[in-house]
Amino acid sequence: MQRSRESNEVATRHQVEGIAINVEDDDGVRAPVLLTPSEAAEWCHISVGTLNHLRYHGRFAPAIRIGKRCFWTPKDLLAWLESQKEPA
Repeated sequence: MQRSRESNEVATRHQVEGIAINVEDDDGVRAPVLLTPSEAAEWCHISVGTLNHLRYHGRFAPAIRIGKRCFWTPKDLLAWLESQKEPA
């Protein structure tokens, strides 16, 4: 199956922790990696319900709001996971 020239020019696909993302277009512009609630929950090994509960009570990573939807960056999720470590 031959790919169209247009689809090759749109973006380069990469895998980050098993989630396909668009990283860079032909002009070298990097798109931010934004994870949906289900992707963020999977990434943190929690359920979407737990994510929503933590978010509602202000105990989860800060979200990026676009309209009604919430997204998270892997950097913010990693920072949140690091903050969850128990003291030694």
